Amino acid sequence: GFLISMLSFMGTAIIFAMAASMIRRARYLWLKAGLDRRRLFMTVEALCWRIMLGVAVILLVMAGLFCLLLGAPALIVARAGLLTLVPGAAILYLGLLCIQGWRLPDILVGTVYALLYLITAQALLIPVFRFWARSRWDRIDWLRNMPQQVLHRPAA
Repeated sequence: GFLISMLSFMGTAIIFAMAASMIRRARYLWLKAGLDRRRLFMTVEALCWRIMLGVAVILLVMAGLFCLLLGAPALIVARAGLLTLVPGAAILYLGLLCIQGWRLPDILVGTVYALLYLITAQALLIPVFRFWARSRWDRIDWLRNMPQQVLHRPAA
């Protein structure tokens, strides 16, 4: 039980790091991709989901191997999948929400989320986080949120 929970927690941490990386890349993508805000959000969202599902599959395989080696019930594998996908989806959208950096409301939401580390509460927060993140992406001013390297690059 503890080992599976730790694997799932590590998976969620990997997913959050991946979402943060995607946000940094999105700041460059808007310059080159020629996508509008909504399309860019959907592109980054799809990439995050693909990576998250890949992480979940790896963790499920590891959980299955642990079950085989330790003779544990196969239900543990389903629990590992649930403990990875539900928090992973919530943390993915929490990460996408922070497109403009961590603001006070984002920090408060992240803190409440960490305190509510319950599967049912997280499942209810996924659509809320997605709606909030998407609305923030719809209103982003990319010129004000350009990466510092682009702002300080000499003109060619």
